[in-house]
Amino acid sequence: MKTNRELALGLAILAVAGALSQFVFIGLLGFVLFPVAFVLLFKAQRGAGSPGISSPTSTVLLPTIGAGLITYAAYRAGALAYAVAIHRIHPGSTLERATAWGWGLSFALGVGGGVLVIGGIARALNWPATQRFAWYGAAIAVHPATAALFFLLASRLPYTA
Repeated sequence: MKTNRELALGLAILAVAGALSQFVFIGLLGFVLFPVAFVLLFKAQRGAGSPGISSPTSTVLLPTIGAGLITYAAYRAGALAYAVAIHRIHPGSTLERATAWGWGLSFALGVGGGVLVIGGIARALNWPATQRFAWYGAAIAVHPATAALFFLLASRLPYTA
């Protein structure tokens, strides 16, 4: 149960951190929340333990790499949403444009990271398929949730100086 709570908090904080990181002043809070979310994801996979699994690669290394990937994907989702918003205000901006390739690549990183994190925890805890797929969905939803949260907050918070 504790693992589920840490995992849910870690994924939710990632979405919030990715969205907040692109704003002018409150973005500092987003950058503080990234390591908090990473630590929660790491604690969730360490709390799962490894009953009967002797391979530290599948229970420690891969979920840690996955946590890093999903953290970066959340940041990129916020950055791409920022690029879309800034090009609406300043069409001639020199900031890189949010391309379909950029969105797809960052989403793929988030999916890969989610599969590694959830896969490691699910393997250690022997989760049933339904629970595993629900958590896969939650991990995959971090990327679009980050972008949606940025657009929701962009109407109220300053994102350009």
